[in-house]
Amino acid sequence: MQKFRNTIFYIFLMMGGLFGFQSAEAACVVTNLPTLNFDAINPVFPQSSNELASVDLRYECEPNKNQLVCIEIYGSRGPNNMRTLSHASSPSNQMAFNIFKDPARQMVWDHGNDSVSGLIVAYGKDWNGSGVQSIYGRLYPTGELQTGLYTASIRLVIRQAQTPSGPCMGQPRESTLSVIANVLKACTVSATTPSQNNGIDTPA
Repeated sequence: MQKFRNTIFYIFLMMGGLFGFQSAEAACVVTNLPTLNFDAINPVFPQSSNELASVDLRYECEPNKNQLVCIEIYGSRGPNNMRTLSHASSPSNQMAFNIFKDPARQMVWDHGNDSVSGLIVAYGKDWNGSGVQSIYGRLYPTGELQTGLYTASIRLVIRQAQTPSGPCMGQPRESTLSVIANVLKACTVSATTPSQNNGIDTPA
């Protein structure tokens, strides 16, 4: 009988461990991720155009527990971790841009299981599970730009963990951040030289 009780105890203990593991691996779900839209770009004076844009990422996670939420944004490369927009019909024509964690656009938002590269948000035990984070973008248009639409699709990964300290090792959920910019067609002005008589007939 005692052996049977011990067996039942260990079964419940194992079930608790399994449930705890599943809870630690709980996943967040992105509920809203709008397009990061740099809008209209002036090809004549690109640096005076709308170079800044931002959107709010909204997500739902398991509530009422001490949580860490990690958000990673991919697509960076090069020495400055820059990202690129490609022309819709001519992908070799590109514009540089980047994504930041702060309104001043000084901290690049990258991927990595740490607060330096990615973004880690800590929530208390009374958290209702709803979260929102702003994503800030800056465009770097230089040189001669081809008119038309420029686009990029950036991978975004969100994870959740119940460990109040340490990396987020929960189940990843992936979403796509769409980024667009539209280079306007430059206006052109043509002129003709007027006739010397200014259109007035003079007698011979």
